Amino acid sequence: MLLLLELRLGRGTHLDHGHATGQLSQTLLELFAIVVRIGITDLSLDLCDATLDCICLAGTLNNLGTIWFNLGDYDSCLTSHRKALQLWRDANNAYGEAITLHNLGNTYSAFGDSLAAILHYQQALQMVEAQGIALLQCEIGTNLARLQRQQGLLKEAQASLDRAAQHLTALKTPQLPQALLLEEQGLLLRQQGELRAARSPLAAALREYRRQRTPIHTTRLLYELGQLHLAAHRPQHACRILLRSLRHAQLHHLKQAERDACGTLADAYETGSDSHTALQFHRRFHALDRELFAESTQRQRLLLIRQIELEKAQRENETLTLANAQLQKLATLDGMTGLQNHRAFQESLRALLSTKTETALLLIDVDHFKDFNDTFGHPAGDEVLRQVAQLLRESVREGDQLGRYGGEEFAVLLPSTRQRQAALIAERIRRTVSNHAFPHRSVTVSIGIATTHQSGHDPAQLIQAADQALYGAKRAGRNRCLKAA
Repeated sequence: MLLLLELRLGRGTHLDHGHATGQLSQTLLELFAIVVRIGITDLSLDLCDATLDCICLAGTLNNLGTIWFNLGDYDSCLTSHRKALQLWRDANNAYGEAITLHNLGNTYSAFGDSLAAILHYQQALQMVEAQGIALLQCEIGTNLARLQRQQGLLKEAQASLDRAAQHLTALKTPQLPQALLLEEQGLLLRQQGELRAARSPLAAALREYRRQRTPIHTTRLLYELGQLHLAAHRPQHACRILLRSLRHAQLHHLKQAERDACGTLADAYETGSDSHTALQFHRRFHALDRELFAESTQRQRLLLIRQIELEKAQRENETLTLANAQLQKLATLDGMTGLQNHRAFQESLRALLSTKTETALLLIDVDHFKDFNDTFGHPAGDEVLRQVAQLLRESVREGDQLGRYGGEEFAVLLPSTRQRQAALIAERIRRTVSNHAFPHRSVTVSIGIATTHQSGHDPAQLIQAADQALYGAKRAGRNRCLKAA
C-alpha cells in the first residue's frame, strides 16, 4: 500500500523562526509517528518555496532528513540535510547549522563513513561551544566519544567525554545527559579492559535510566552490563542480567534489543555449559534476526517502488521505462551484498522445487558474527558480509543461486545436485572463507546441507532440514559442514 502524505503551507503564511520551526517539527514528527505505526514508506513533502522564508524551509528540510533517516533511506536523508545546511548558512543561523551538522554526523555514522561523521560532530561541537549551549555540548560530545571509541581512538574518546562533562553543571536538569556520559565512560573502560572499574559508571547510569523511566536506555544498558559480566567470565551473573534485558525488550516491543539479548544469552549459556538452553536462545536469535531482516528488506523494496512511482509522475518517456526495469530488478536484490534478498530467494526456491528437479540447499551462517560486530563495529561487520558474498560467487557453479537469507545468513540453491556433490561444494565454500584474509581477524562459517531426495519438494521442509543441519554444525563446534539426517 502506497500513501502520499503532503504538507502544504499556502500563500501568505509568515511564521517567525521559533514558531515556524516548532510548528513544522511537531507536524513532521506526528507524520512520522503515523508512518511508523501503519507501515507507510512513501512519504513526500510538498513545500511551496515561495511562501516559506529561508529559515522555515531549512528547519523543514532538516526534519524531513530525520524522517528519511528513520526509514533507512540515507541518500535522501543526506540530500535533505545538505540542502538544510546551505540554507542555515545563507541565513547566518549558527544554531540551525549546528543541529544539522550533528544530524549529518549521525547519518554518516549509520552509513559507515566514520571519518566524515567525526568531522561533522567536531564542527557541530565547535559551533555549540561558541554559542554556549550546554545541553548540545553534552549530547554531541558524548556521540563523538562513542564513535571515537568504536574506531579505537580511546584517548580522543576520553578527552571528548571530559570535555562534555564540564558542561553538566550548567544544566538545570543534568540527569539524563549525565547518565549518557556515565554509560559511555563505562563502555570506554570496558573496551580498555578495565572490567571491574566499568561496573560503577554503568550501574549509576542504569539507576538514573530507571528513575527517569526510559525503557530504551534501560534495556540497552542491561544488555551492556550482561556483556560486561560475560567478558569477566561470570556467565551466571551475565545470564541473570541479560534475562532482565530480554524481558524489558519484550515488554516494550524492542525487537532488535530482544534479538541481541537472545544472541548474547546463547553465548552465556554455552559458556556455562548449558548447551540445551543455549540452543533455544540461539534459535530464537536467528528467528528474530530473520524477522528483522525481512522487515528491513520489505522497507527497502517499498522505498524502491516509491522511487518508481515518483519517476512515473515526473517523466513518461523511454528512459523512464528503462529506469523502472532497473529499479524493479534492484527490488529483488540485497543492497549490501548484491545477492538475492530473502523474498526473492524464497520465490526462486519455490519456482525451482515446483519443477520437481532434484535440488540441494545450503544454509550458511557466519560464526561469531555478533561478537565481531560488538568488537570491531558494524561497518567492519558489513565489509565481512560483502566479502563473504563475493567468495560465495566465486565458489559456486553457473546456474546456482545465491541469497542473503538473514543478517549474517546466506543461502545457496543448487539445481540438479545430489547430497554428495552438495557436500563437496559446501566444503569448498567453508575452506575458501576460512583461508581468506578478512580485516581484523579470521572468519569462518558453518553450513547446513539438505536435499530434496531426503526432504521432498516442499520448500518449508527443505529449509527446516537445512536449518537443523546448520544448528547441528554450530553445536558441534562451528567452522564445519553437516548434512541433514
